Amino acid sequence: MPRGKVVKIDKVMPFSPPGFENIYTSKMLIDVFNSGSENIQINHGVLKGGRVTPGGVHEGHDEVYIV
Repeated sequence: MPRGKVVKIDKVMPFSPPGFENIYTSKMLIDVFNSGSENIQINHGVLKGGRVTPGGVHEGHDEVYIV
């Protein structure tokens, strides 16, 4: 059985879309590139209160948001 992967959120480099640097940050925690997971991606996003994201969809993937 493969060993698990521990992801420490504070060690993951955040990404912000251009123009949203102080509004929204996204951290990819689990995906095919960092853990070999082909069936699930887990992302940690933080949106500043009272603001909106730039929008967009990830075609071909179901998305679940926990607020």
